[in-house]
Amino acid sequence: MPFETQPSNTVELTPRPQQGTQNVPSVPVMSGVAGDNKCFLQWEPVQGATGYKLYRATGAGAFVLLQTTPANQSMVTDSGGISSGLPAPVNGTTYRYQVTALGA
Repeated sequence: MPFETQPSNTVELTPRPQQGTQNVPSVPVMSGVAGDNKCFLQWEPVQGATGYKLYRATGAGAFVLLQTTPANQSMVTDSGGISSGLPAPVNGTTYRYQVTALGA
């Protein structure tokens, strides 16, 4: 049965792991570094995952799907121009990110 895990921790500057739920793989643990109009994100691969969904929010806003990646990709640079159509991060703005693991 297809599934999507609960969201990972929210990343602003320091990652904070969360507990997984029963009957699904563990929750990914994420970290990130802000650059010049971009954010570098990575997470620990989840055993059995078939892919990941990366979400982004600005300030206290709702999370929006930023990108779906294959299972072998656990690193993304958010610099605009990726599949979501969201604009690139802007210097001086705080962004929050979450990632979920997908499975079959």
